[in-house]
Amino acid sequence: MLPRSIFYGNVYKEVYPHRPKAVVCDNCKKKGHKADICYNPEVCGRCGRRHEEDIADQQAGHKECEEVSLFCQECRKTGHMTSSKACPTKVAANKKMREDQARYILQNKASQNTQARDEERATKVPVPPSERVWADKVAQGQAPKPSETSGAFDGECKCGRIEAKLDKMIMQ
Repeated sequence: MLPRSIFYGNVYKEVYPHRPKAVVCDNCKKKGHKADICYNPEVCGRCGRRHEEDIADQQAGHKECEEVSLFCQECRKTGHMTSSKACPTKVAANKKMREDQARYILQNKASQNTQARDEERATKVPVPPSERVWADKVAQGQAPKPSETSGAFDGECKCGRIEAKLDKMIMQ
């Protein structure tokens, strides 16, 4: 739950929830990326066509755009510009992003609750002696003797013992 306001820098500031919006490129007028990484040709946000990059044309304000009805590059329909908040594709994308964010928050809370519950159970449930790890057995002096180990791993055990002896000698 968000507070209505916070005290920041000797001033009360109103707090608003973050509402994610679809990213729309200012260059090609398509969603999903920004203009700084766009390699598509520049498109007019009013008519949806590419204009020649002529200085006179830019100063004239794209006269052909004024004659053509508005065209949305995203939903490919007339009646509104690409930057319009009324674009049905943009409205649907923004709604989906908010739903995805809410779903992520709920899943994150659920996983945190599950994780906390698992940690609580782990501290309460003692591990049976038969399921202790090798390090625990060695620490308590209950490690099996070399003759008790499996014949298939004898070579590995010998190598491990030799490495352990070498490590002890190096450390001394």
